[in-house]
Amino acid sequence: MQRSFRLRKDYLHSAIWPGGLFGSVFLASLLASVLDRELTLAWLALASFWLIFVLIAGYLLLAYYREQLDIDDRSVRKQGVFSTGELLLDSSANLKWRCWPVSGSVVAQLPLGRIAIDLANYERDERVALIDYLRQAVPAEQQTGWEEFCQRWALPLVEERSPPDKNIVLLTRSRTDKLFLWMLIPTAIVLAVIIYLDGWKWWPSFFALAPLWLMCRLMTPKQGVPDTKLTATPGMRWWLISFSALIVGVFLHAWIKPLGILCWIVSAAAFVQYFRQVSAEDRRRREVFSEQAKTADARWRALRAST
Repeated sequence: MQRSFRLRKDYLHSAIWPGGLFGSVFLASLLASVLDRELTLAWLALASFWLIFVLIAGYLLLAYYREQLDIDDRSVRKQGVFSTGELLLDSSANLKWRCWPVSGSVVAQLPLGRIAIDLANYERDERVALIDYLRQAVPAEQQTGWEEFCQRWALPLVEERSPPDKNIVLLTRSRTDKLFLWMLIPTAIVLAVIIYLDGWKWWPSFFALAPLWLMCRLMTPKQGVPDTKLTATPGMRWWLISFSALIVGVFLHAWIKPLGILCWIVSAAAFVQYFRQVSAEDRRRREVFSEQAKTADARWRALRAST
């Protein structure tokens, strides 16, 4: 088997469009620092902030064109942005399957070096091909963390979609657009009022909203990502109470200090209750996940044998 893998095109799109918009805001901030002598340092500080995002976009663009993963029957070669690594998958090779970051990763380790492969960098069918290749290239007894990885990330790649859950929603790009639009409109209005009252001194900040939206959109896969509804998230009601009481307390403290302090006490108590519910739900999910992971490998092999 000989095959090459390149980064998803999402990396290219996330570099070009948001990078160009962030670059425009960066240049506008630099121009304002020249025109507005009174706030030169403030504008330069703002320009430095946007420069960080421009550099990130530049790195993504460079990674898209330079990074490549090549595999054959005996070796794995990874071309990175600044370095290249190659390992022979012989009898001394060990694999460590990890459930993090999102979509999982695997580390191939030998006495002479190691290569880490982030599976989120590749398309769905490419992830399946890489998992199949690595599972066959290295003996099973020299692989660790496979059961948990298989249950969390490998099986969802090949299993049929489960019946819809009323508590699960599919976060698509159109849904992200609508969500961001509801946040963008009031934010833009408030920001425009502030800029107007301040004599239009901070007008380049207004254009920063567009690249933020575009970045959120491009980071969402085209096929969408299933996620739990906010209303179905354990402890979310207590979190909302805690956050609301905190904000109300900040405003009340300026006029009626005792009421402000009381709101902060309510906020702290609600947060404790939120933390307790989240911890209990996390323990329950871990127990269920551990039980399911015991049969994950058998289900994976059965599904791959049927294709």
